[in-house]
Amino acid sequence: MVGVGNNYDNMASTFEIDAEDTDGWYWEYRSIGNDTATGVGIAVSNNQYFNQSDSANPFAHENEAGNVHYQGDGNKRVSGGSATSYGDSWTAGDIIGVAVKAGAVYFYKNGTIQNSGTAAQTGITGRIVPAFAINGTNSGTANYGQDSTFAGTETAASNSDANGLGEFSQTVPSGYKALCSANLPDPTIGPGQSSQSDDNFNTVLWSGDGSSSRGITGVGFQPDWVWIKTRNQTNEHSLFDSVRGAAKDLEANDTDAEQANNVNGYINSFDSDGFTVVDGSSGGALVNYSSGGTTNTYVSWNWKAGGSASSNSNGSITSNVSANTDAGFSIGTYTGNATAGATIGHGLGAIPEVVIAKRRDNARDWSVYHHNLTSTPTNAYTLLNSTAGTGLGATAWNNGTFTTDVFTIGSHELVNHSGASYVFYAFKGIEGFSKFGSYIGNNSTNGPFSFTGFRPAWLMLKRTDSAASWLIYDNKRDTFNQMQYPLFADLANVEYTSNLLHVDFLSNGFKIRNATYGETNASGGTYIYLAFAEAPFKFANAR
Repeated sequence: MVGVGNNYDNMASTFEIDAEDTDGWYWEYRSIGNDTATGVGIAVSNNQYFNQSDSANPFAHENEAGNVHYQGDGNKRVSGGSATSYGDSWTAGDIIGVAVKAGAVYFYKNGTIQNSGTAAQTGITGRIVPAFAINGTNSGTANYGQDSTFAGTETAASNSDANGLGEFSQTVPSGYKALCSANLPDPTIGPGQSSQSDDNFNTVLWSGDGSSSRGITGVGFQPDWVWIKTRNQTNEHSLFDSVRGAAKDLEANDTDAEQANNVNGYINSFDSDGFTVVDGSSGGALVNYSSGGTTNTYVSWNWKAGGSASSNSNGSITSNVSANTDAGFSIGTYTGNATAGATIGHGLGAIPEVVIAKRRDNARDWSVYHHNLTSTPTNAYTLLNSTAGTGLGATAWNNGTFTTDVFTIGSHELVNHSGASYVFYAFKGIEGFSKFGSYIGNNSTNGPFSFTGFRPAWLMLKRTDSAASWLIYDNKRDTFNQMQYPLFADLANVEYTSNLLHVDFLSNGFKIRNATYGETNASGGTYIYLAFAEAPFKFANAR
């Protein structure tokens, strides 16, 4: 890492780790050129100062508990605070070890633990990444176990981690692990397991043939939620699920009430390897159109829930739920009672991170809860069918508690009109299969990287601090790593074919690449995303 002459060139690893891991993680940094302000440490992975130079702010200036660095003068900076005394100063040729375990971070200088072994910070939770704030034109080399010589500048050593992996210059603290995919735990969905990613989510493409009834196959399982969009024509997004019943259509891009047997085409069954589409009385435009020299092309995104729904009485309102707890996905229906603070059983067995709800019997917006919308997410919502940013107020989720059994709703008719019927789709992130996160834009082609823990198969993202569309990318319409052709969840528009590189799908996440498109990468813009896996990081390769 080489500074370009600015104060604080902020950089980060693309390997996200659990700060609360009880085994611990270890890596090293060798200073080549140094001053008192250059810092080495850890930070939350969506740190707003990453991938940019900032004359005043090293990464540790962001007010997040996971931002800690040890700087050349021996001081530390923690979570936006000022520099305070910590350990010995260090300079060119010194090797700094970083060790993170059970929510605490420790620093070593040339193999000696600093501050008499007292952690630089404790109580760190969630996901963090190795981070570096290179001041001026100084530089240094990181070793995650790949090269104890730091590119030939040190004598080779043979210090390995607790699993016998890696090659470190200094002795690795007892029990700690190197940052490599071999040290990742086996995912519950993936190679060596009974269930693979494409057993729970898959994308299918087809071209219309104009037949009145047609089986669409290749899904790989019997889907419970099918989302269909025409790619080459302006048509609605049609959503079908097994809980409401196959032929009942809701449209993601508008407020319309549920339609049964849509005249423009619908699904009439969920089959063992896909579903059957019916053209309807207007020629199947939404699902299977081909006529007069025009053939529509289609994409469907397909999720597996739990098959037949059952009654769930965990909440104050009884719901009817189909849940796939292994994949962190459930579908449910309920009837509103207009009571603020009502609770709905979701069936996930884990706290939901995303809930999408829609009134079925009347024209109303789609309300979306996302755990990263704001610092108080149960007081916030955004709309699936709209470009609107974040809405605030207790009327949607009632500032309520989301638990492993229920989510809370307010009295607003978006989610809880008396006697009205509703559907919800609830999600919980599963290691190596799904991730529901956020990032901060930087208006650069070297855009923010988001670690998902898998190579994505599907990504939907939305700017939340300003008006912007929901963008959907997948690995079947774009077959290389470069995602260029989004569809818009809130619009009936055709597939966007600008040939502009928006997003890279990588082995362990995605990286924003467009500097001019505010929908994905406005400077300082806040974004949420939903992502599902093609392959877990432990077994994935980049394309």
